[in-house]
Amino acid sequence: MVHIHKLILSFLLITIAACSHHKDEVVCTVERADEIKEVKHPIDVYLDSCLQNPENYTTHGMNQCSLFAFEKWERQLDSVVNELRQVLPTHILNEFDRSQQKWEAYYEAQADFSDELFSQSNGTMYSTIRIHNHLELIRERVLLLESFLKEAKMLVEVE
Repeated sequence: MVHIHKLILSFLLITIAACSHHKDEVVCTVERADEIKEVKHPIDVYLDSCLQNPENYTTHGMNQCSLFAFEKWERQLDSVVNELRQVLPTHILNEFDRSQQKWEAYYEAQADFSDELFSQSNGTMYSTIRIHNHLELIRERVLLLESFLKEAKMLVEVE
């Protein structure tokens, strides 16, 4: 999923145009999108740093890094959900709660499927893949809810 987001970003941001008015003319400058740096979430930075530590070049080390990152994503999910519940108006809050309940059921079903699929496979790396799949599911939800939270805060400021 992360690769799809990067592909979409690359596609949409092939060039960036900045326009300004100069006398009665509009002057536009174009910059290359590949010069734009992606800002990583602090939990992603933590995970990358942990995995790059030579002490974690083992399956156990990778699993530990991923499990710690997963726990951080879980705490972040709880935090964002709680913050959204404080910001959203009641009529939207009800829809959010339904959405969150359905996502939690989806998460459980996906996690169960992933666990079952990879438990059938031999090899130590499959435990790492299973953990990574769980981590990605929760990571994507957190990032989505964080974007909703930013939007909700902007809407509250406008009112």
